[in-house]
Amino acid sequence: MNHSAWVVFEEAFISCLQSGLGIVDAFRLSAEFPIEGVTPKIEALLAEIDSTSNLETSIRNFGRSFKDAKVDLFVEIVILCHGTGSQNLVSSLQNHVRAVRHEIKALGDVKARTGAILGVAKLGLFAPWLLVLMLCFNEANRSAYFSLTGFLILSAVFVTTLIAYRWVYLLGRQKSLQSSFGGNR
Repeated sequence: MNHSAWVVFEEAFISCLQSGLGIVDAFRLSAEFPIEGVTPKIEALLAEIDSTSNLETSIRNFGRSFKDAKVDLFVEIVILCHGTGSQNLVSSLQNHVRAVRHEIKALGDVKARTGAILGVAKLGLFAPWLLVLMLCFNEANRSAYFSLTGFLILSAVFVTTLIAYRWVYLLGRQKSLQSSFGGNR
């Protein structure tokens, strides 16, 4: 899911609530904004609300359709606040959207650093071979490299650099975040 699109939806939803609309009407008005990946699910939520009139179940189904921890928390905030007469709903959602924005920024920083680490790993993979290539211009080095011992040493170094690169690559990978209520993302 595009978390930036989710932030746009949640901010539109909060604006609707601040203007005095109820939860269902806030969903209806939010559905009028074309938000990638969110609008069709809001329309499905509204159709379910219209057919069953069970707001809590419909909103929970809406949250499950995303399979995302951020959406799960949004759903729980809406349901809990709705159960208490919608007190603190706007302020709770504003805190939530701030936290989502902060998490998006933090994940962006992690991805940038991961990209830098992987760039360094690639450089570490190719740099020794550039040095070997430069050393091959010397006749004595070339004859040493083309001997059986030289071949075995270069093969061992090649395997070692591949293992080191793979190790750095695996360390740089991110694990998927778990959804709180709806399963894995």
